[in-house]
Parts: sequence; structure tokens; C-alpha cells
Amino acid sequence: MQVWRLVGCMALAGVACFDAPCEAPGQPGVIVACQPDDAGLVVGLDAGARDAGSGDAGRADAGRRDAGRPDGGPPDAGRVVGDGGLRVVDLGTRSVAMDASTGPLTFEVVPGDESFQIEVQTDDRRSILHIAPVANPLGTVMSTVGFESLSSHLSRSLPSQGNAAALVLESDDAARHWVPGRWSFSVANLVSQSPLRVSARVIIKEAPPATPARTLRANFCFTGSAGLTAAVARTDARLANAFNFSAGLFANAGVALTRGEFLDLPAGLSAVSLDADAGMLATMADVLAACRPRSEGVNIVWVESISSLLGPVSGVSSGLPGLTMATGEGRAGVLVAYDSRVFTPTVDTPEDDLGVVLSHELGHQLGLSHVLEFLLRVEDNLSDTPGRDNDSAARGNLMYPSLTSGVSNAQVYVTPMQYATMRRNPVVRP
Repeated sequence: MQVWRLVGCMALAGVACFDAPCEAPGQPGVIVACQPDDAGLVVGLDAGARDAGSGDAGRADAGRRDAGRPDGGPPDAGRVVGDGGLRVVDLGTRSVAMDASTGPLTFEVVPGDESFQIEVQTDDRRSILHIAPVANPLGTVMSTVGFESLSSHLSRSLPSQGNAAALVLESDDAARHWVPGRWSFSVANLVSQSPLRVSARVIIKEAPPATPARTLRANFCFTGSAGLTAAVARTDARLANAFNFSAGLFANAGVALTRGEFLDLPAGLSAVSLDADAGMLATMADVLAACRPRSEGVNIVWVESISSLLGPVSGVSSGLPGLTMATGEGRAGVLVAYDSRVFTPTVDTPEDDLGVVLSHELGHQLGLSHVLEFLLRVEDNLSDTPGRDNDSAARGNLMYPSLTSGVSNAQVYVTPMQYATMRRNPVVRP
């Protein structure tokens, strides 16, 4: 008997959208429609404790916004702040009417840079933003609007709810188009009926020295799911096994996955709903906003359950890619269900796949798409990943939307181009 453990999802909002990619166990061939109500918006929680509104939202701190919400102030376009291998270009805020865009926003890439991530945010939690087109200094369009962006082998920019991000260079296949000079992009408002106040920034990553390994710091936040708390997590065998599995995959990319802060969150956040009407359950935004470590890195929140309209999901990323983490921010991260009922071993698959789920969601957070989306049979933008014509090989890839019982954890693999994409994300540091 074949047991399907993960099912990928695609959120649709007029155009194809991979907002908050998530995985659902036990639903063969089902596409889960995921539209988190308000994923990624800051509420003002600091390391699990309320700061009673005394935060310094919007203040630039070494080039990184502490909360980054548009404050209605004048744009400070072009302000660049360096930060240990990263340059942050703050392009300020713009008012964008429905079905309109900001028009071209520009910034400079210089020799020695290796990538950048565009990040746009708004206070309207139900809005849909799209970063497109993105063009290089020669006028080459790296990402386009609508479905064409899904099949482009230059770069992929997808609509997202409340905030959006785009990573360039996404694929080694487009390396010839990575040139210094003035790049540009626009931000479209696809849904909101009223003009949006949209903030935009670009995080430019300098190419690190060739020899030192890179590091990805993982901060853990706990909701008390299955009795897991910050106090017991450091000695929890199941959590250690999952982390070690992920660390082994990242080590193959020359990236050291390290443990950061361990934090307990307030009560009431262990059961999460991805539906627009969460009822009494916490939303993804509630949980991610509460996870606010003081150290930069990627935030991982361990919850009891994640529900959607089509059933439970085992993990979800805040974006593709998610917003880059910075000190004191809680606007992005991944949720993973730490609930033994979801991962009950079966005759077919005796292995606990918690580490696979964690690694898969981290892949999304750092910019990886599914190698193949079941809906429309859309493939990713990387030429070295198997697609619909080689399904048996695709099933073993970490970013396949459904891992079956025929693939053991030891057979899960990542391709060189997938590793390169993750290494280029600004949160992966020298």
C-alpha cells in the first residue's frame, strides 16, 4: 500500500500564487488551497512577551527595519545601509491603487554582489501584492506578470498575501543575466479596493569569500505542542533527530545549520488555522508575530496542529521566499506540526519524517518552489531538477509536493542548483 505523506498546495487569487506553501499528510493527489488570513504581519510581541506598544516600529537599525510597516512618512528612496555583507536599499512607501502598480523602482547592483531579495509589505492583510516585472540593467525581464512567470527559467515572482518577496538570482540557469548596474521592479496591487500604502526594500548580498562556510541560524519557538517547551526541547530526541536531518542536508550545501534561541510563546497558539475565518484558532500571522527572537535567522515555530479547508497540514512556510529575518522581527518563518498523531509510523514507512517536513519548509522559506506542482503540472525554474517526465526521480527530491512511502528519509536528495538558490538567500550568512 502506498501512503502519501505530504501534499503541496497552491493558493489562487486571480493569478497563480504559491503563497505560504504547505504540506498535508494522508490526502493522495489533493491540492490544498492555502490562503493564510494575514500571514506575516507584526503584532508587537517581543521574545514571547508583550512590549505594551513600546516597540520602535519602522526605525531603521543597521539597515534592517525592526517592524517595517509603512508609517505614512515620505519615501526615503535610495537610502543604502551596509550591514556585514548585506546592503539594504530602503525605497520608502508608495500609494498604489487597485489594478495599478508603483511604476519602476530602481537600485544599483555592483561588481562583487551575488544576489538580492526584494521585499514589499503593506498593512492591508487581505491585499495581494505582486513584484513584477523585474528587469536587469540591459532591459532583460527576469520575471513577468501572471502565469508566464511560473514557467520562466530566469526568475520567479509570485503574488502573495499582505507581503511579497522575490529572490534574484533564483536559478543558475539565469546566471548570464546577472550584471551590475541599475535594476528595476514594480509592485502591483491586485485585490485591495482602496489605495495601499506599500513599503519596499531591497536586500543586496555581497558574494562571500570562497572558503568560509555559510551559516543559517534557526531560532525555535514553542507553543507547548505535545508537551514540547523551550525547557525540554534541547534534550528532546525527536526534535534532535529532525534538526540533525536538516543540518545534514544543509551541510552538503556548505551551510552550517545552527541552533539559535529557544523561546516559549504565550498560550493559545498551538492550534493554527490557515483559513480566512480561523474562528477560535490562531492564525499563521498570530503565531509568527509572537515568535520574535532577538537574534537574526529563520524562525521555526512548533505547533500542535495546522488545519486548512481540506484537512490537516504538516508544515507551512510564510512565503516563497519568505521575508528575510532580522533582529527583533517576527514577520516571517515556518510552522511545523509537532504532533505524534500526525507522524504515527505505519507498516509502510517506519521512519519519522519530521526532519523532511522541516527541511522542505525551510527550502520554501529560502526560495525553492516545488519541483512539480500537481495543479497545472507546473515545474520549478531549475534545469537540474526532475519534473513531470521523470516522476520516479522527482518523488525523492526534497521539494516534491508529496513524498510517498516508497521514498525513505535516506533517499531524499537536493540538487546542486537547489543548494545554490538557498545559499544566495540573504539570511544565509558568511
